Amino acid sequence: MAEYIVGLKEYAERLQKAARPGEWLDLREYPLEGVTRIDAQTYRVTLKGRYPQFVYWLAMPFFARCPGKRTGSSSRRAWWRRISRSTGGRSVPGPTCCP
Repeated sequence: MAEYIVGLKEYAERLQKAARPGEWLDLREYPLEGVTRIDAQTYRVTLKGRYPQFVYWLAMPFFARCPGKRTGSSSRRAWWRRISRSTGGRSVPGPTCCP
């Protein structure tokens, strides 16, 4: 995706330098040039040129919003209840994008 999203390659390089083994890296502290937050539910992605398949990429699990780091099991249960409710009660696998 780095060849399609503005600033993604540089962002990955910056995160590689900032990452420390075994430590939590808060991605909110590292802005991505090609992504702008509009509101809590909406963001804008700037592409390099035309890329019609991008709308299909947005449906992929790795584009899903991940919850921030939480502590304690009660907050994890609350997060899972919100996800379960939003899927219409269907059973879904646990989050794959966040540890």
